[in-house]
Amino acid sequence: MEEPTLLTKKEIIDDLYSFSKSSYKYDHKSVFISNVTPVDLNCCLRSKFGSPNGIYGSQKKDDINNPLNWQYGFKWKLCHVYIYHNYRDLAFFSVSDEVEKFDQDKFLKKIDEWVAGYKNKIPALKNNLRRYESIRNPYRSFYDLCDSTKDNINHLLKNPVNFPEYPENVSDHQNLQKKLDKVTNYYSALSSHATTLLCFIPVMIESYMHVIFTILAKEAVKNDDRLFDSFLKGGIEIKIKQLPLYCLGFKRQTIDISRKKISKIQEIVGLRNRLLHGNLDLRNAFALEEVYFDNNNIPLFDNNLHAFELMQVYLSKNIEPEYALDLLNEANEFLALLLDNIEDEYRENVEAILKSFSFQYDRKEKILEKKLPDGFKEFVPV
Repeated sequence: MEEPTLLTKKEIIDDLYSFSKSSYKYDHKSVFISNVTPVDLNCCLRSKFGSPNGIYGSQKKDDINNPLNWQYGFKWKLCHVYIYHNYRDLAFFSVSDEVEKFDQDKFLKKIDEWVAGYKNKIPALKNNLRRYESIRNPYRSFYDLCDSTKDNINHLLKNPVNFPEYPENVSDHQNLQKKLDKVTNYYSALSSHATTLLCFIPVMIESYMHVIFTILAKEAVKNDDRLFDSFLKGGIEIKIKQLPLYCLGFKRQTIDISRKKISKIQEIVGLRNRLLHGNLDLRNAFALEEVYFDNNNIPLFDNNLHAFELMQVYLSKNIEPEYALDLLNEANEFLALLLDNIEDEYRENVEAILKSFSFQYDRKEKILEKKLPDGFKEFVPV
């Protein structure tokens, strides 16, 4: 089978000119390649043909927002064939005066032959590349969760479901249960959202601090697993003290945040711990009202609430959605103050990573970076 050869620069420029003018010199067809990974094929082609000779796009080659990662241009029979990788799309397209005569199966077979010929060499070639792991940004995930929960609470607060009037006739009695079910469902949803927010606000705070720590940790801290792990497992107040000591880029050796603000954050974390660990004092945290009993079986209530009013007290106890919203505001203010303590030289990069949906981590060098564009987020599970 005839071997493909690399296109010359002039041939590639001529093709590019035709494409840019939307006046294709040739017909063309595209085919996705699914039987080989982009890294394996790239290693194979680099070893066989050298660096990619195709069009990289109009931006710089090392720009993460460049839509075209790499491309090889070949001349094969009567066609020009481009193998390219665009984020997760590995494909080739052929252009020719007689494109219908192009045998794509034969060209795919040729790719298979190239990869098979370098199969034993590919692992060593991959070891020469810098390896990262893509990681979902935990802070962004919990921030979005808290933000959507806040919206749900606000929607419920703006659209309350009130208790029905006390039934006065048969018709009212017949519709009573449906109305009470709506009220119960309303308070159940409000309680669920408020509890979710109270539990996840501290996780959002801690993940924010962990991302900053992983980006800015000093070399000595990165290389000391015991020290690194001790930070991750420490309490909020300990983390606040350790961040400027263990990390580069902080303006001072102590974080400039008021004691009152730190105490509020500790309150948030303490509440989460009590909720999740189940060590709330039931005698106080869930107390509703006093009730007396005559002969141990007849209830005598020490209030003048009728049944519906009493039901409202029971359903709304410990919900406190406004309190949960206030704590979220406190948390976001604290995180903004924390970022203000980082020098401008480092802050821009930290802020960009904190806002991203995912980032990449080099375990060998212990470096966290943003190596893929935000346009890549649709491939990241949420």
